[in-house]
Amino acid sequence: MSRNIFICIFVLALASTSFAADKLIGTWPDHNDGFRDWGKQSVFIDDPTMNNKYTYVTTGKTNGTKALKMNAGVGWQQNLSIKSYESPYQGNPNQIIQGFLDNKWLAIDVTYVTADWVKTGSNWATIELNVQGTGLSWTGLGRPKMDTGNPGYPGGWDADNFGAINHRTMYWDISIFHDGNFDNKECTATPTSGYFNMIFTTNCGGFSSGGVYYFDKMRFTPEPATMALLGLGGLALIRRKR
Repeated sequence: MSRNIFICIFVLALASTSFAADKLIGTWPDHNDGFRDWGKQSVFIDDPTMNNKYTYVTTGKTNGTKALKMNAGVGWQQNLSIKSYESPYQGNPNQIIQGFLDNKWLAIDVTYVTADWVKTGSNWATIELNVQGTGLSWTGLGRPKMDTGNPGYPGGWDADNFGAINHRTMYWDISIFHDGNFDNKECTATPTSGYFNMIFTTNCGGFSSGGVYYFDKMRFTPEPATMALLGLGGLALIRRKR
């Protein structure tokens, strides 16, 4: 009995730690949260010159009242970007660096609405991440390592196989840039000095129009939520055994 109680406490601690340590970067409740559009001379996403490329909508919201709708268009685009010293979410600008250093993953909730896209045949769409920081030149991380909506092909989506609306969370492994292994292009920024920047790029094919993405709850996190849920599943098994 005491062993089961210990396991329960341990599993709960792991799960609660995962959620408690999340560091929000963007939720976009009617303002830009410090994000710029990299492909348009780095103007803020709600700058009038963006011509409504970015709007705040309820579709796809997973945190708060709004999500960010991005009309990127078809083909390869450099889109959403953030500089560590421009994020109003952190209070202290260097806190975004602290969030990066304290966590292993970057996560973002993404929604696709099939009706937003006009396909011309075999089609696909992806999202990729590029990072830069003190001691770290621009480095492409590519597509996410994990994806709750398409675990077999992380970051991949098409208009034929995911229904009218597809919600998912994508995860990129950022720990390789602050794990002490300088073979991995280590970022040497600290919570009190340096910088850390990110750009999200999109690409697609087989569409005559589209490139519409809904983003919410971008955050640094110690582990994917699915891993924490596995822990809670283990707890349920223990309870059933009792």
